[in-house]
Amino acid sequence: MSTRTSQRTFRNLIVIGVAVALMCGAAIAGCKPRSMREAQTAYGLVNPGTLTVACDFASPPMNFYDNSGAPRGFEYELLQTVADRLGLKVKYIEDTSVKDIPAALNEHKADMGASAIVVSDVGTVSDGVIIGRPYMAVGRDLIIARDAERTDLDDYNDPSVTIAVDAESASENWVRNRLPKAQIAQVKTADEGLVGVTEGTYSAAVYDDVTASYLLSGTYSNLMVANHVHNAGQYCFVYPEGSATLRDDIDQVMQDLESEGYIDSLETKWFGSVLD
Repeated sequence: MSTRTSQRTFRNLIVIGVAVALMCGAAIAGCKPRSMREAQTAYGLVNPGTLTVACDFASPPMNFYDNSGAPRGFEYELLQTVADRLGLKVKYIEDTSVKDIPAALNEHKADMGASAIVVSDVGTVSDGVIIGRPYMAVGRDLIIARDAERTDLDDYNDPSVTIAVDAESASENWVRNRLPKAQIAQVKTADEGLVGVTEGTYSAAVYDDVTASYLLSGTYSNLMVANHVHNAGQYCFVYPEGSATLRDDIDQVMQDLESEGYIDSLETKWFGSVLD
């Protein structure tokens, strides 16, 4: 073999090696874009370099405002970390109810929705919405006053009963199917519903168990869970149709965070222990 051929072969091997190294490096680095411009091109973000999220901040401990008015919660912290892994900042379109999130996505006002969304809360791709990988299973609780005369679930399937629920939520659908005779009161926040139960305005309220456990262990110790439905739904993030790349990259980052133990630590912080 001539010296020139050997040099050419050696150079080719170097090129191949560099290409392989770059591919491996990309795999190791996960989904983090190499630049803001690359992220904007890949994701079609509403605002360059920023992940714009529609959220109602009305579902403690997933997302809520603390006494100082600052946003907090499990999802809030999780998305800050996810965005950082992708090299993005986070901006919230606050006070966007779950039922209004699909419109915010379709109108290109937000890149994703994150608001303790149960898979069944939102539409499907036919409504211009695609769903991310479910990341948490949740139950559903019927909450009543500790001194309530009615204690059995079937006691609440009565026209004289009024049950508070988040408007057009999975909890509302559950009440309509399981307790069809009960009257439904649509409220904006879990606090509004539980205050109503405390004051006797509502006979009961129905919320996801993570919200019920968090609130009943503190502010609303005068209330209790009368009925619990295990694995009633799954939380997910949602995206506008055409955002599969963003969805898939966030799903991958979530899986990475899970394998690293970050999700477990966040669950312990907000729920007191790692969830089953």
